[in-house]
Amino acid sequence: MRLLLERLLTMTWCEWRLREQSSLFGFFWTLLHPLMLFLVLLVVFTRWLGSKSADFPGLLLIGLVHYNFFSSATSYACTSLRRRRGIVLNFPIPRELIVLSSVLSVAVSYFLELAVLSVILIGLGSRPTWSWLAMPLISAVLVLGVAGVSLPIATIGARFPDFERVWGIAVQAGFFLTPVFYRISDVSPSQRAALALNPLARLIETARVSLMYGRFPSGGGAALGVAISSLLAAGGWLYFRSQADRLADDVAV
Repeated sequence: MRLLLERLLTMTWCEWRLREQSSLFGFFWTLLHPLMLFLVLLVVFTRWLGSKSADFPGLLLIGLVHYNFFSSATSYACTSLRRRRGIVLNFPIPRELIVLSSVLSVAVSYFLELAVLSVILIGLGSRPTWSWLAMPLISAVLVLGVAGVSLPIATIGARFPDFERVWGIAVQAGFFLTPVFYRISDVSPSQRAALALNPLARLIETARVSLMYGRFPSGGGAALGVAISSLLAAGGWLYFRSQADRLADDVAV
């Protein structure tokens, strides 16, 4: 177990260095995407559509940082097995380490983005409260759930190279079906019921409550989030293991 953990950490560090081009400047390029999207949406909703909500910039930033992690991690995991074809074909290590290290390498950038987000929120007038201490739990639940989703996506991506494009379209559609630039309370009750089925929507709203409104997640809500992410992780791992024997054949094509 210790050896597997050491391998995972080493592969994660290597993936992050490769992804960020081995420099701090590379991280700022990664950060530039959500910041540019934030500025565009901020102008559209505050200048063009006339949104007067004083807390809209903070709510938008929180939604973007969390959805960007989901989008980037799952998309990076989708190509991970083909990208590391040499390891899959030549080294007898658990193949899920390849996928998980890809997800965790994006998680490193996500945690750095959270630090930048905290500074920006303070600049926007939010005051740090004890509820901010809930963010490590919220982030851990998010990473666990994203890892669970990424495992089956990686196996499909290994078998069907074109799936990367399909998943890219799905992620773009999901951006509008997730409360990134709006609150769940802004939609009709029937639409809220549909959004309630989206675990990412729950996590974004929970992060907003903790960071913007100074409230800890409810015990029931936290337990539900942990349960959903755990089920996603367990289901994703079981599916991945069921396909593990044919991964070498898939990436060799």
